[in-house]
Amino acid sequence: MTDAQTIDLLISMAEISGVFVGFGVLIGAVQSSGPIAPEKKALAQGVSAIGIVALLGALIPPTISAFGLSAYPLWFYSSIGFEVVIAIGFFAALSQQNFREFGILNRKRWPVLSMIFLIPLEMTLQLSLIFVLFGVFPEKANALYFYSIFINLAEAAMALTLLVFHKESEVEEERV
Repeated sequence: MTDAQTIDLLISMAEISGVFVGFGVLIGAVQSSGPIAPEKKALAQGVSAIGIVALLGALIPPTISAFGLSAYPLWFYSSIGFEVVIAIGFFAALSQQNFREFGILNRKRWPVLSMIFLIPLEMTLQLSLIFVLFGVFPEKANALYFYSIFINLAEAAMALTLLVFHKESEVEEERV
């Protein structure tokens, strides 16, 4: 796959990520008849944060490419940018009390899902970017970068699925 083909696919991934963000916010805000439960708010925050990270990560290479970079340097600098966006996304999400207490990364509330999120998904995403940053497979840097965006989108899909199937807990139902 060429850099141009990868960039076209990334733009499509950015569009999909935007849809995830929109649906996450819409479902989180509209699905409740009363005040939004903190668990639902945390799931909506997760979908939004992860979706925005995927969206921005997908748009980094086309933006850098507009400055004339191509081949390995394009994917190297894009990986640095994506790591920065991921760090900001984690910081923004974890700075919210609802997300820390009720979000998908809380191992007490979501013991299995938080491990699925952190180990096979986030670890694979990070490993792909590390391979690009250290030039492990420079001829496959575009594929590794695309794969990291795909995994990030899978994380957003997981959070969106949890939000869609969320059932108000008994404590939350009593509050309403």
